Amino acid sequence: MQQVMDWFGLTEQEFWQSGFKVHATLNPVANEAARFAIDQTTKSNKRTALNQQLALMAVNSTTGAVVAYEGGKEYQTSQYDRIQKSQRSPGSTFKVFTYTEALRQGYSPYQVVLDEPVTFGAWKPENFDKKHHGPMTLLRALSSSNNVIAVKLMDSVGVENVTNLARELGITSPLQPNLSTTLGGSSVYPMELVQAFATIANHGT
Repeated sequence: MQQVMDWFGLTEQEFWQSGFKVHATLNPVANEAARFAIDQTTKSNKRTALNQQLALMAVNSTTGAVVAYEGGKEYQTSQYDRIQKSQRSPGSTFKVFTYTEALRQGYSPYQVVLDEPVTFGAWKPENFDKKHHGPMTLLRALSSSNNVIAVKLMDSVGVENVTNLARELGITSPLQPNLSTTLGGSSVYPMELVQAFATIANHGT
């Protein structure tokens, strides 16, 4: 409703009197599955407090159609849309952009990189388990979400190249021009992240 009002310069009263027919791509079955997933995740993680929220968006990566969309746990409790309005750290999901840029520059998934103690200025990135795992392929480093190799890779392919690729794929939020961005150091909107991943799944389109 808000988008239609913005697109055509309508007030809310004009919208309801306009006679528009709005066709959405939402799939009721998929949306029910999204609601069920949110409920189950909420219960299994014991995050039942009102201020502990969760949102879910799913798209058809071939067409770009949004098939499921839940901006929060319960609309009656909170009508705030966390998919479009709440910036969050993308965490390790942002590493995918670093690895994609590396592939674009000619790196092989089977290229071996050393997971070792490394320092960039005053910053010393660490892995989640606080350990180092020695030589590993980029494929293994990505699948195991290795922090040190992701940072080393971003340094090698260039921070600006990675952030430019992320923007090409659909990230519009400001991205900090530093190596911590590959670990989720810059907040983005969930909708941007879903669209960017769908673009990758659709071979760049």
